[in-house]
Amino acid sequence: RWPNFLCVCTVFSSGSVQLHWSQWPPSQNATPPKWFYTSKGLLGCGPNGIMAGDAIITDSGTLHVAGVPIVNPSTVVVWEVMPGPGNGFHLTPKTSINNGVPPLSPPNWSGFAPLAAYLFSWQDYLLSEEKQGKNQNLGESILLHCSPVSNFSAYVSPEAAAQSTATTTWGSGVTAVAFDPTRGGSVITVVIVEGQYMSPYYPDEGPSITGWRVQRWESSFQHVVLHPIFGNPTSSMDGKPPMQTVWQSKVDMSISPTSGFNNHQTPPVEMNANVQKASESGSNNSKGVNFDSFDL
Repeated sequence: RWPNFLCVCTVFSSGSVQLHWSQWPPSQNATPPKWFYTSKGLLGCGPNGIMAGDAIITDSGTLHVAGVPIVNPSTVVVWEVMPGPGNGFHLTPKTSINNGVPPLSPPNWSGFAPLAAYLFSWQDYLLSEEKQGKNQNLGESILLHCSPVSNFSAYVSPEAAAQSTATTTWGSGVTAVAFDPTRGGSVITVVIVEGQYMSPYYPDEGPSITGWRVQRWESSFQHVVLHPIFGNPTSSMDGKPPMQTVWQSKVDMSISPTSGFNNHQTPPVEMNANVQKASESGSNNSKGVNFDSFDL
């Protein structure tokens, strides 16, 4: 479990994650609470970083970060942020500690989620050092590592875009991603921008935005289906069949820009959007929603 304390997760566009948290439990006197921070843990999303991201504490108590690597802007990757050095690759060098390395294994905070217990163990150590007058700045020694746990492709094919007239120069990419805060990390909403990019073969056909698409994805835990040629996978997993996280698109809503937007003028405050697919198992009846394209 996670206690009710203030923790800020910063997802950098360079492709790293850093945590800042306020002292917990708060000090009994009137002094303001101290703030602590970790080093930056690399997501491992390529040299160009990410273009969108969000974070959430899941129902199981783990910290998940969803991001869109710039090298593959149609793919949403979910990472788990974990305590410790992991594979040893970090954005900042580890500070050497000669004396009093905090006993982080096992942590003192039993009953808490591993990452929360890790942070509070370091907090106890730093506060004890401060009382002894040492006051070491060891934030860079509080290491994090990230591991991908699932992913899904939010690619939109040119055939699926009714607005596209030149499929040779048409493309799409995820421009925003967000967890549903009420679903504990099992639901992600993405906004996809569609348009024509500049092509040396068709210089007069772009770049331009032809529309947006909003998708809602839900995850479930399912068995991994393996070919019999790989043998019995349960023999190496304590008799349990292997499982995997599977993401499915439940809502796919297409939003077309107004003529005012195409002419680079101020668009109307409200516009209609056709719901092309309300659900994979639902009907195809269109609905109207109010939407301001510049809110994206």
